[in-house]
Amino acid sequence: MLLVPTRRRLAKLKNFCQSAVKAETTCPAMILVDAKDYKDNERLYTDLEMFDFPNKYWKIFITTAEKMGPKIREVHEVWRTQDWVAVLNDDHHIVTKEWDKRLSSQLDGKNFVTCNDRWNAPKRAAGATMFSMPLMEAFGFPMFPLQIDHLGIDDVFENIGRATGCWEVDMSVIIEHHHAFKNPDTIDETHKLVYGTRPWAEAPEAKATEIAFRKWVAEDFQGVVQRVKALRGEDVLAEIPKRDVRTL
Repeated sequence: MLLVPTRRRLAKLKNFCQSAVKAETTCPAMILVDAKDYKDNERLYTDLEMFDFPNKYWKIFITTAEKMGPKIREVHEVWRTQDWVAVLNDDHHIVTKEWDKRLSSQLDGKNFVTCNDRWNAPKRAAGATMFSMPLMEAFGFPMFPLQIDHLGIDDVFENIGRATGCWEVDMSVIIEHHHAFKNPDTIDETHKLVYGTRPWAEAPEAKATEIAFRKWVAEDFQGVVQRVKALRGEDVLAEIPKRDVRTL
């Protein structure tokens, strides 16, 4: 199951969907739209669903939550029934045909896989992040821990992956990330809501992201590592992670 949280970015979402069509995407997807956004743009979302989705298994799910993490947590009981779960954003552009089949074929129940975003990979968890569902259950949280609603989530995935060996990267699968940090002309209201309006090094959002990540490390990291290692047949404590200096 692919999850695509989006917010008031109809043009970007349309471009993303069209790239999914060209890439011959066959997996199901949940397009997560908050209720106010959907009410304000219902006709446009309906048109997307009718004309631009790559297959009949792509559906819009309306949420009460507005932010990325809370949206995904809200619909957890729906997607947790699948064999795997992945996340992409409306500013991704899928390049590799049958990307979903190629990545999901590498899942073994105990790992997650990321791909080539032509930006931060392979150092960062980039492109599509696709999880075996048993591994996600071992995490003990529905993709986003309660401490983190958006920024910092890649750090969570990367540190779990490095500490347990459950993270794999396939650089042959390309899903570009057309992030506003790469394309400042595309900065919009949704970007400002997440990142603020000041340079990232000076932004209060940057400090808040660091605090939230450190809170997760202090409260949950060792427990997650132990559960994942148990799933993988290991039992070794992990070092406390150091968070990468990040721009997103």
